[in-house]
Amino acid sequence: MSPEYFKRSLRPYEAEAYIKGVDMRNRAGYNQARMICDMWRGKDSEPIVFPWENKEEVINASKPQPPTKEQINDLMDWGANALEKIKKQKHGQE
Repeated sequence: MSPEYFKRSLRPYEAEAYIKGVDMRNRAGYNQARMICDMWRGKDSEPIVFPWENKEEVINASKPQPPTKEQINDLMDWGANALEKIKKQKHGQE
């Protein structure tokens, strides 16, 4: 968007929405850069924290959480169902 159009044609609420949209696109790029840096630096390093973020939330979000028993059971059920489908297909039952 040209600066002239922004200055003369947008209403204040439109300008605000445009600026927020640009900001969100930029933050998505920053988050992608953080993930790439984290992969290169290794899992023991502290994650990059941007000025608009809460440091504790970013650090806690970067720590892997052990799966719950419910998640494990769901995954095991899914695997058992998938295995049954594969066996049926292999024997021409489906």
